[in-house]
Amino acid sequence: MSDPELRFSVLGPVRAWRGDVEVDVGSPQQRLVLAVLLTAGGRVVSQDQLLDAVWGLARPRSAVGTCARTCPGCAPCSAPR
Repeated sequence: MSDPELRFSVLGPVRAWRGDVEVDVGSPQQRLVLAVLLTAGGRVVSQDQLLDAVWGLARPRSAVGTCARTCPGCAPCSAPR
């Protein structure tokens, strides 16, 4: 038996389902990062692109560390530039 299909919606609120069950996609920051990654169509997304999506021009000095804590599985946030 295989795992249920994982589906995403990025039109309107970012949402995800495993089979027919909606799953939590996290905080607003995590939702933004997920939306950027999903809409990248398999292309590499830079650390700057992710940080710009979350903070724009108001990026705090702590943005890289905050991103790494917010989405620890997200390599671009924790990798050096």
